[in-house]
Amino acid sequence: MNSLPVYYKIMDMISEKDGIDRFLIEKVVSHEARLVRDKMSGSCESIEISGFGTFYFNKKKAIKKLKDLDDIICNFEDRIERGDESKRSRGHMLIKIHELKSDRIRLKKKIDEVESKADL
Repeated sequence: MNSLPVYYKIMDMISEKDGIDRFLIEKVVSHEARLVRDKMSGSCESIEISGFGTFYFNKKKAIKKLKDLDDIICNFEDRIERGDESKRSRGHMLIKIHELKSDRIRLKKKIDEVESKADL
């Protein structure tokens, strides 16, 4: 049974069907996913992607994601503090922590925005 995320399955299907290098497809799909994420992190609460459907911001899932991000950040910070990781691994973890904290800030802002709209 293939347990790849849908994201990777789509890239594999496009690569096989059209004979396009998977690396190039991954760059394009990642770029589009980033655009969707950035759009949804703003004032937009839904986005329609032609051929894929309409996607809505889900506050309940966002709150769970926020908790998951906190857990991952905490895990990385604990691993760095223990000192068991190589210097290179610690560097990668610090970069990932920075990215995750940025994602967390964006997500928290969106949750707060949706909650304030609900209060009106």
